[in-house]
Amino acid sequence: MLSRQHIVVNRLSDIQYAEGSTSIAYNLLNLPSLVTLVGGRKIENTYAADGRKLRTEVDENGPLSIEGCKTYNGNLVFDINGDLSYILFPEGRVLYSPITTEYTYEYHLKDHLGSPRVVFVPTSSGKEVVQINAYYPGGAPIAALSFNNPNYNNRYLREGKEYISDHGWNKYDFHWRAFCSWSWRSLQIDPHAESYPWMSPYALWGNNPLKYTDPTGMWLKPTHNYILRKAFKNELKSGEITKAQLKQMMRASVDVDKGDNQLPKNSYLHSQTDGTANQSIEEAQALRQDFIDEHIENFIDSGGEDFYELGQALHPISDEDSPSHNWSSWSGTQWYNPVSWVKGAVHLAREITIFGLFRKNSTNKSIEKVRTAYQEAKSKAEEERAKREEERRKREQEDKERQNNRPWE
Repeated sequence: MLSRQHIVVNRLSDIQYAEGSTSIAYNLLNLPSLVTLVGGRKIENTYAADGRKLRTEVDENGPLSIEGCKTYNGNLVFDINGDLSYILFPEGRVLYSPITTEYTYEYHLKDHLGSPRVVFVPTSSGKEVVQINAYYPGGAPIAALSFNNPNYNNRYLREGKEYISDHGWNKYDFHWRAFCSWSWRSLQIDPHAESYPWMSPYALWGNNPLKYTDPTGMWLKPTHNYILRKAFKNELKSGEITKAQLKQMMRASVDVDKGDNQLPKNSYLHSQTDGTANQSIEEAQALRQDFIDEHIENFIDSGGEDFYELGQALHPISDEDSPSHNWSSWSGTQWYNPVSWVKGAVHLAREITIFGLFRKNSTNKSIEKVRTAYQEAKSKAEEERAKREEERRKREQEDKERQNNRPWE
């Protein structure tokens, strides 16, 4: 168990992980609010109560950096003057020029981790490549193999996370944690470190950055992937479910864990209650059931073909027996102070981790629940397909009868 003294010592040693920094100040959410670097230069961050970054100011030891100062509002990013700079969307960015009032679409060709490898913009003659990225395993750019057009300067690199390079800070913003790509360690502990006691609380990606992603710096993707693979082992072997369909479910599971879905108000998506609203388990369960029913219904309406919808429905089901979930209360900040770590130690003592390799009983419960939910949805989808087929045949028969009653046509 991590003691309070251990946490304090490691926070003080954060200075060693920040190239060129002299001090790092944290807010109550354990997020870096003020980084002071050599020469008096500073990076100051402002956050919302739920951990979302609202603004970054980069101080050039007097004047503010025009490029480094940004205001964030969801997927909208504004510059130092308050003008729209760009809009983030799944395939890249939409750049806006306040001078010409024109928009330029910037497209990102990504690898299996969601990291852009080639960035291009459409032109009148085709396209122009404006960035080429090569990465070390931890996400640090390989300068000798990379190219960047400074007129575009995309900073969303590893997994599409923003790489803050101002003044040599060189850290990735993983929402809840700042990550040093050279040391493969974050500056803060994992908010759910008690779920993985065999692993360093400063690690990301389960120490396997070539295979796994960590959308918010909080959750490991392999747990859900393990459950899905085990749950559909027989279906994959028989061909009832294809590898492509399994990947759709895995992608949906990752998406349920992303962004605002980790806010306390959406805790029901992870079989937890909203600790900021004193939500009861019954209230959270009702919201979760509505979410599951909606996506199962979409899966059924697709005739059992839309496995992305099925994957979204299965995510909260597989979370229910996780020791970090299991209808526990989540208030977004409860793990960022010493008192909460005492609660975390008690939590760890009475729960078992869900990671399949170590806690088979807990994992098997999740696997069985996922299989049961799929079988029920599959049965209803088959009924829906049969119903539609019967309606189609009925319409064809009626059309034939109408034709037979109109011989002159």
